[in-house]
Amino acid sequence: MIDLAAARRKRGRMAAWGVGVLTAAAAAVAVAFVGLPKTEPGAGGVAAPATTTTQAPSAQPPVALTREDIGQSLNKVVDVKEYGPLGDKAGLDRCLDANGFDPATAQVVGVRPVTLDGEDGVMALLLTQKVGQFRVLVVTPECKALFNDTIN
Repeated sequence: MIDLAAARRKRGRMAAWGVGVLTAAAAAVAVAFVGLPKTEPGAGGVAAPATTTTQAPSAQPPVALTREDIGQSLNKVVDVKEYGPLGDKAGLDRCLDANGFDPATAQVVGVRPVTLDGEDGVMALLLTQKVGQFRVLVVTPECKALFNDTIN
């Protein structure tokens, strides 16, 4: 004779084991999926190189600007430190000094290569004494000022 209660317990244990095995398999697939390297579309299945937070100078293309839209482009320069043709901070300091700014006290909040009305340059964004106001200096690689004004 078949014990109905025993059959139900056995079926319950088997179901619990099945759910456990399925959960473990799903977790293993999720871990494997997260650990796979990201591939670029059209890269032929080759993993894309890992990106780093340190970028070489001129890693980004220059921002194309006109004198009329400089104020709307400040967010593309804030917190960026790409010196472009100036090379490094020393090159920027040389240009700041050549344009009447004390490099020791100037508070640079961003620097990035730009083209201003089609002319290559480097934009430096500096803090002023007024909240919400910035000094924008755009210089050529030779430190000639292309633009030097405050922006609110």
